[in-house]
Amino acid sequence: MSDDDEVGQEVGQNVRIALTIAMQMGEKFARLREELARDAQARSAAQARELSARFDAERGAARATLQVVDRPDWWEKASIQDISKVAETAQAWKNHDPIAERASAVVQREVFERYGVDTAVLRDAAGQAKSELDRAREWATNSAPEHYHRHDDDRLTMDIRGRAEPDVNAERALITDYRAALAGDAGTLELSAAEEWKRDTDPAGFQDYRVQTSIDWNDGEFRTADPAAVAAARAALVEEWKDTVAPERARAGAEVTEAQLLIAEADRLDRANDARNQEAARETPGASDVDNGRAEMAAQLEARASDYDRDAAAGGTANATPDELRELASDARAQAQLFRDDAPAERQEAAQGTGGPSTESAPPATDPRASASREAGEIAYDSAERRQSTIQAMEAKGVPPHVIEARMSADSAHATPPSAAVTSKAPMSTVPQTRRGRGQGQGADRADLSR
Repeated sequence: MSDDDEVGQEVGQNVRIALTIAMQMGEKFARLREELARDAQARSAAQARELSARFDAERGAARATLQVVDRPDWWEKASIQDISKVAETAQAWKNHDPIAERASAVVQREVFERYGVDTAVLRDAAGQAKSELDRAREWATNSAPEHYHRHDDDRLTMDIRGRAEPDVNAERALITDYRAALAGDAGTLELSAAEEWKRDTDPAGFQDYRVQTSIDWNDGEFRTADPAAVAAARAALVEEWKDTVAPERARAGAEVTEAQLLIAEADRLDRANDARNQEAARETPGASDVDNGRAEMAAQLEARASDYDRDAAAGGTANATPDELRELASDARAQAQLFRDDAPAERQEAAQGTGGPSTESAPPATDPRASASREAGEIAYDSAERRQSTIQAMEAKGVPPHVIEARMSADSAHATPPSAAVTSKAPMSTVPQTRRGRGQGQGADRADLSR
């Protein structure tokens, strides 16, 4: 196969794809025209005149687009995009205008002779395939830039006497952007993104821009703005968009980078802390269980303190003022610190309990004096005097009784001292347990110590 044959096949394939898309759009627009015509018959005389005027204006624009099909020189120079636009317009209007019907026949003949593509076959397939508008809406939903809303329902329709009608021009604009995205046309996409950004952030400025670049209609006749002025206005808009959006993107990128660095640093600190804990556990057999229990209790108290602080910053809750919540947070953190400060003694007890090194002066792990001291500490930590003092202080501040009751209830639930909460001798549950008897080596109970 010669190079000329390969080029011809490639061009023919491109024409086939472009015309398939054009036929799909043409079929859709043709159905819309028929629906508008039926609606015009059912409307009032004034509404019918309004629709008729709009119909005539759009038909005039279509005729102007189709007048090139009779010029051989146009066919010699026309690009695939030019031919597709003409074929789409002819397909949309051929059932409503004899000029468009004749132009459709000319397009079919010329395309078949020049590229070997039968538009009739493509037209039949267009009614069965998924419409390009649907694909364009999917693209915009998933990939369109910020401020882009051409795929929104309210943008693809227009209100005519309280009724939403499809906006053909809006659909064409969306499909144009979709085609540009497929073709990698960055210039078209940048202009569309800039226009949508302007429309979303500066409606008044966008209206001025439209005046400079839009088509003017006058009694069915139309004229375009000066091409040089339009190009200058569009270039200025794109530059304005880039100057505004680029710093925002840079700031966003810097924030993301900073967040990533902070997360990485937090991960590094966590790993280092885990390594230290593992090393300490290896050096002190049996201490890891104690450390984990103590750390969990401290973490829970810190989390509760953070909740109190957050509620206080929000102005309090229905049952507590900000000052009361801050006091609760302070108490929770103090209890958490007790768990952390108790680490050396707990680790030493764990080491002794597993046969670790000890001296003659150190009491054994099962020494009754250790249990007695621990239980005495429990009484001091959870004494009635401390509770009564706390209640009096809260009453002096005017704290409601139900808040005081809730505070005391929470205080009771977390009254177990840290040293007891993480050992096997002190149950984690706050439900009192009945002692059926003292085992060998147990210390005195609370009743004995309180006498």
